[in-house]
Amino acid sequence: MACFVLFPCKLRQDQLVPLKDGERIMLDWPQLCERFAPSHSKTSLLILRHVRVGAFIGLVRRDKAPSTFYLFNPDRSGSLHAQLKKDPTLTERFVEAFRVDDVTWDASVTELGVEHHET
Repeated sequence: MACFVLFPCKLRQDQLVPLKDGERIMLDWPQLCERFAPSHSKTSLLILRHVRVGAFIGLVRRDKAPSTFYLFNPDRSGSLHAQLKKDPTLTERFVEAFRVDDVTWDASVTELGVEHHET
């Protein structure tokens, strides 16, 4: 079964930083989709398919509904500087974010009643 280990982060100015007293959470694929792709849109599910260690995932408000947020910086920092240049309202719409500490994919992942096989 696919498993994702996440660590909660907070937004401090233009940076995502781990919470001092945060606790890791473990989610399987259906739980990850339910939490970070509540609309089950194809775009959100494709974003989650690319989750990797060192990335940040979470939710931001878009049109009053939560939307999937994904950030991966090559230096593995939580800097939102580049994103804020494109969208200065990002910090105002921030809901939650987690750092991805571990990802384990299994042979197949099922979403929305369709089975997909990983290679």
